[in-house]
Amino acid sequence: LWYHDHSLGMTRLNVYAGMAGFWIVRDDVEDSLNLPGPAPRLRDEPETKYFEIPIAIQDRSFNADGSLFYPGSRTFFDGYDGPFIPDSSVPPIWNPEFFGDTMVVNGRTWPYLEVEPRKYRLRLLNGCNSRFLILKTDRPLTFHQIGSEGGLLPDAPVALTQLLMAPAERADVIVDFSSFEPGDEIILLNLGPDSPFGGLPVDPEDQADPETTGQVMKFKVVELTGEDTSEIPAELPPIEPLTTELPARDLTLNEEMDEQAGIPIAALLGTGAAGPLSWSADVTETPTSGDTEVWRILNLTEDAHPVHLHLVMFQVLDRTPFDADAYHQAQAEYLEGDKSGPPPDPKDFAEGDPVERNSWEAGLKDTV
Repeated sequence: LWYHDHSLGMTRLNVYAGMAGFWIVRDDVEDSLNLPGPAPRLRDEPETKYFEIPIAIQDRSFNADGSLFYPGSRTFFDGYDGPFIPDSSVPPIWNPEFFGDTMVVNGRTWPYLEVEPRKYRLRLLNGCNSRFLILKTDRPLTFHQIGSEGGLLPDAPVALTQLLMAPAERADVIVDFSSFEPGDEIILLNLGPDSPFGGLPVDPEDQADPETTGQVMKFKVVELTGEDTSEIPAELPPIEPLTTELPARDLTLNEEMDEQAGIPIAALLGTGAAGPLSWSADVTETPTSGDTEVWRILNLTEDAHPVHLHLVMFQVLDRTPFDADAYHQAQAEYLEGDKSGPPPDPKDFAEGDPVERNSWEAGLKDTV
């Protein structure tokens, strides 16, 4: 798990200022797999060797004196300099998204980690406010992903050459540095964009600045100090698929616009039946304890957008391409009418068959 502040109206600032970290939960099944370790613990001896490393990746910007920079005006985001509330609907300080120009790992800018030529377990967190990460190394290295937010993946690890991580996503991976020699250096790169993520593939000209945000950290290979007896497991415990006979819920991600200025002013959640809803609206999702439900999340915004739930885990089913503009129009007509029938069915606006979830999304998750 990861903990982070969630004060209403201040989350982005408090997380940006540093109020975030890991909360690692273990069980006997995981402990029986002979994974690389140990991880850092309170009151460890000073010379303890660690082979399980939590890595929280964030992007930040700094003032000349080293203090954190965060934009104090909407102008920073898109150049809009007014009019603001009350002369328009545009908030003066709210920025739709923020992208820093410096990569920070565990609170340090562009750090390095000394690694021995052996296996390591890396627990990766995308702790950025807005940035999607595409992590890859500059020398051939495989990420053997064994887990995500809710624990171990089912059945077997997934071998990947790069990791796509939305804000709040975690990836539990094993990497094997045994093919490298002492003195070798490996750079962990970020091939994601310096702007809102629109999906894969990312055009090379849209990738992060290779001199700054395109680099995350460095691994420096040092001498092996002892035999590596840890393993990359061939098998992982199965996870029973969730099933239900209950009807699906349709939830929407919406972007509210100032039509005169032509710019976004708010991101709102909503439902298929009620449309966009404010924070103060009545609760719409009231599942009964013990029930399993299918939630169909419709992204009606321009960008890919992570959905992060608290205190519950879910299983990703699939993704279906659909005509968002046509659905949005049909929903608007339904909301403006007498609502005598059912709201629009997203399946009627599908533009292809459902796309199966990615292999690394097969476990229990809280972010997608």
